Amino acid sequence: MNRLTAIARALAALFLAALPLSAQVTVVDAVDAVALGIDPNVHLQNAINAAPPGEILLVRSGYYLSIFGGGPSIDGKSLAIIGEKGASPPVIGRITLRNLGPTDSVVLRNLDTSLPSGLFSYQTGLVIESSEGTVWAEECFFPGSSLPGGALGNRLVHSGVLMEGPGVLHLVRCEVSGVVGEDDFSSGGPTGFSVGSEGGFGLELLGGTVNAWRSTITGGFGGDKEGSTTGSYAGGDAVHTSSAATLVLDGCTLTGGGADQESGGAGISAPAGTALQLFRRDSLIAGGPGSPDGPPVDAPDIVQTNLPAASRDFVLPAPLAVGEQSAVVLEGQPGDLVGVLLALAPGNVLLPSKQGALALGGNLRGPFVLGTIPASGQLTVPLQAPSLVPASLEGQITLGQLLVRPAGQTSKFLIGPPTAFTLVDG
Repeated sequence: MNRLTAIARALAALFLAALPLSAQVTVVDAVDAVALGIDPNVHLQNAINAAPPGEILLVRSGYYLSIFGGGPSIDGKSLAIIGEKGASPPVIGRITLRNLGPTDSVVLRNLDTSLPSGLFSYQTGLVIESSEGTVWAEECFFPGSSLPGGALGNRLVHSGVLMEGPGVLHLVRCEVSGVVGEDDFSSGGPTGFSVGSEGGFGLELLGGTVNAWRSTITGGFGGDKEGSTTGSYAGGDAVHTSSAATLVLDGCTLTGGGADQESGGAGISAPAGTALQLFRRDSLIAGGPGSPDGPPVDAPDIVQTNLPAASRDFVLPAPLAVGEQSAVVLEGQPGDLVGVLLALAPGNVLLPSKQGALALGGNLRGPFVLGTIPASGQLTVPLQAPSLVPASLEGQITLGQLLVRPAGQTSKFLIGPPTAFTLVDG
């Protein structure tokens, strides 16, 4: 047995060992909904409403949108919504999460909240409101959207993600963007019949904590004023907060939205007096192009801590079916000794001395050593998804986070990015 095979078998076992986080699995398919004469959007919401706390909803590729662009909402319970792997993740419209209690958690993975053209809607991609719980979003696309054209009056400016309340949001390899501002449009009537708009914020943070790993957050491009020659509206800020909040960035890119004849958006903005704590590790923060270009940071009272370590990465495809062949991909510095911590539920512990934030909650296990990063900077470990034990289980989610001992160190450990291992029975 070669070394990688031994590691792969150990890895498959450790994702299940002593971590009996089981759940029912409900498959949601837009094709089935159409065959039954049900709006796919309603079909998905019915599944959410009927699901007991902790259930896994496995959503097949397809469109789950009404003509008004409405999307699913989760109110006051733990749930996991996992999009099917494939070329195109399910498009489900705006996700609204509200009233999550301190022990509630929602896991979102491989979902797209964008709107195809022709839907009559303005929306934010992900809305979290009045919540104290933890939201884990991985490999999701959250764009702010609006109706193109100009016959419906003033434009509403929407963020990609709106976070409100004292809760926690983990963004793992996500793409977040503010709405592109609308142009003035008179439709033959007087100027200003329909007023254009600035670009939307990528992330609007109104309290709480956001931890982001390997994610891209961009402000929306500003719209043009009447005639497109008399000016434009400003670009949106990548991140904006007007309430006390904490932002942790690891391997991220933040860019303000651009504008043709107005100022570009800021990378991060907050009015004077706003207590924003920023912990920044190997991340780019830039203003958007414009006249003038936006500032990287426009937050007079920001408290910024730069974490010097290079970003690492930890990728495991999901969901995996029992017996499916896959691989864990670990990226780091040559000579890194890498391991994984495991937990049943997400959490949030800020650990600047360990260069980041721990995204795992109760029943923490590990670390389980996976190996050493080779000279190429990438270690790929083959993995065959294990069987569920007992066999009567339908699915399981195990949350993992990378723990790194940098090359040449004997006692120093760094925290890397997290990932959610989702296993389903067929």
